[in-house]
Amino acid sequence: MAFRSKSTNSPSFLKRGLGGVKLLLILFVSFSLVSCEKTIHWKQQVQLQDGRVIEVNRISKQTGNIFPENIILEYGQVLSFTNPDTQEKITWPIPKGLMPRMIDFDQKIPYIVFRAGSVGDYNTWNCPNPPHIIFRYVDHKWQQITLDQLPARFVKPNTLDVAPAKETSIDNSVSVAEMQAFLKRSQFDKRRIISRKKIHPIAKDCSPDVLFKNGRESEINVPYYKNGVLITPKTN
Repeated sequence: MAFRSKSTNSPSFLKRGLGGVKLLLILFVSFSLVSCEKTIHWKQQVQLQDGRVIEVNRISKQTGNIFPENIILEYGQVLSFTNPDTQEKITWPIPKGLMPRMIDFDQKIPYIVFRAGSVGDYNTWNCPNPPHIIFRYVDHKWQQITLDQLPARFVKPNTLDVAPAKETSIDNSVSVAEMQAFLKRSQFDKRRIISRKKIHPIAKDCSPDVLFKNGRESEINVPYYKNGVLITPKTN
C-alpha cells in the first residue's frame, strides 16, 4: 500500500513547523546557558595606596556562551577580605551590575570604587558623572557615597573588575605584578586612573529620561565625541 505524504505547501503547516523550530531553539539555548553557567573561586593580591598588600577572596558567577554573540557575561560577584586595621572579616555579595575597580582604606574605613557593568547598569545607577559608583563601610554596613566623599589620594585602580582570563596564574590567583601589567596593557588611559573629570553621559548611552528624573537636563544637549566623531545634539 502506498502512503501519501501530507503537503508542506500549506501556510498553516509552515507556521506550525517554524514555531516548533523556534521553540526547540529557545529550549536548546536556555538549556545550554543553564548547563554552562559556572562559579569561579579565585584570589587577588590588592596593593593599597600606602603600599600595603591585602588578599581578597573573590567569587565570580558567569553565564555560558550567549547566542548569537558567543560572549560570556559575569552576572554576580562576592568579595571577601580582612580589614588590615581592625582585623574585621568582611564578605559582600556586591550589588547587581557593579564591577570593582579599587579597594582601599582611610582611617580604618574600607572604600570600594565600582564601574557599571553595562549600558543598562549605567542607567540603573543613574548615570553617574564622573562614571564611578562608590561605597564605604561604616557601622558594619555598606553605604553609597558621592565622589567628593572619596579621599583625594585614591586615584589608582587596584582590582580586576571581572574574573581573570585563562592566561593568568595557573593557581587561580592574581598577583600585584599581574594587576600592574594589566593596567599597563590597557588601551585606555581612563582605565588606569580613578578620574575626577566630568564625562558626557549621553556618550555612554545614558537615557535622557534618567537625567531629567534627576534634574540634570543641562547634561543632555551638549556636543560630545563618540568613537572619535563629534556629535552635536539637535536642540528644539
